[in-house]
Amino acid sequence: MLKNFLRLDYRGVVEQLLDCPSLTEAIELDYIPHYTTLQKAAQRLLACEAVQSLLDETVAMQMGRRKRVPDAAIDSTGREATCASAYFERRRNTKDSPWKTVVYQRYPKLSLVSDIRTHFILAYRVGKGPRPDVDEFQGLIGQAAKRVRLHRILADAGYDSEPNHQFAREKLRLRTIIPAKPSTADQPTSQPAADIAD
Repeated sequence: MLKNFLRLDYRGVVEQLLDCPSLTEAIELDYIPHYTTLQKAAQRLLACEAVQSLLDETVAMQMGRRKRVPDAAIDSTGREATCASAYFERRRNTKDSPWKTVVYQRYPKLSLVSDIRTHFILAYRVGKGPRPDVDEFQGLIGQAAKRVRLHRILADAGYDSEPNHQFAREKLRLRTIIPAKPSTADQPTSQPAADIAD
């Protein structure tokens, strides 16, 4: 939290703690760790079961007996990471286009499901990007559905896939509002979205 609040990198957090012994005492640190220790701990802490349990309890306290969420949204964002190593990939737009080398940076990625009305977080996933959103839909929606009763889920086109629609419809009985990605096939393989909504 200190890192985000003060908009510092991990080295900056260590410098801040060295400059402010009262701050170190207030957060009950016996000694100031190396900045890489803070970085590794942050990655592990958000993924651990204790944080999921904390979110379970927080949602229960916030929602009380009212567990129904009429509209929830799912989205993700990439955060800037310093010292990220680039990796290269050769791509081309069409079969006849020339090959281009594209440089990607690894970055921390946060995916969330939240109640649209209150903006309260119902589920989250921390990972590394670039990674497609479509693969995270079922896990995140399933996580949120364990905490509250969802009615409708809204997402951007990055989450559009027939398996995701089927999972929401058939397993969780949710309505999905996700803009369709342009089809790459000549014929649709399933029932059109307009028919599903009716």
